[in-house]
Amino acid sequence: RGEQVDAAVALQAAGLTPLRLRPKEGLAIMNGTAVMTALACMAYERAEYLCKLATRITAMASFTLDGNAHHFDATLFSVKPHPGQQQVAGWLQTDLRCDQPLRNEKRLQDRYSIRCAPHVIGVLTDALPWLRSYIENELNSANDNPLIDPDNERVLHGGHFYGGHIAFAMDSMKNAVANIADLLDRQMALMVDNRYNNGLPANLSGVKGSRAAINHGLKALQISSSAWTAEALKLTMPASVFSRSTECHNQ
Repeated sequence: RGEQVDAAVALQAAGLTPLRLRPKEGLAIMNGTAVMTALACMAYERAEYLCKLATRITAMASFTLDGNAHHFDATLFSVKPHPGQQQVAGWLQTDLRCDQPLRNEKRLQDRYSIRCAPHVIGVLTDALPWLRSYIENELNSANDNPLIDPDNERVLHGGHFYGGHIAFAMDSMKNAVANIADLLDRQMALMVDNRYNNGLPANLSGVKGSRAAINHGLKALQISSSAWTAEALKLTMPASVFSRSTECHNQ
């Protein structure tokens, strides 16, 4: 485990017999949506984790900025009943365990990048069930061409190799993920800016005295975060719209 070896060696060590493909089975695996669906499975798992991670980061940002935890009140979210959005708000309320009065003495309303976090993260959280249904349907489908109907002795030619559902699901997912990246980048920008971070040092650097001018704390990290976010936003253009006609309009 954890060592790179030939597949034959790994299979033997695990006591597994290599699968010998029969005629056309290799093409059946590679000619359809197997690879894109496998990548979608991995992306889904990471997106599911991202929802929880972004919520926890938001809770820490709110706490750090001495935010108003009542922005995530259950009664407030009961009147906008998107289940994923409500779940994120509930996670935030649990993490923050607010015992402050409803009116925060320092600031009645936090900035959008804190206050609207459930509305941003909740989009992906709400999308996950239908994204999963698309992926699971594709996993359990036959997408080879042609397909053989042995009962009726027919050869059926179709287009099940076309990955439209997975492409649409992933295009939608990356849009929601990029919005979360943008949210977290704005939270980072708030925390390092001493005009908005409620008395914390600039760039969260605690250095004082003569060395303060040459210690930049998390400045480079904030710049990097902004660059990564820009890259994510740049990639939100739907890839599925670029399906082009080729091979004399056969493909």
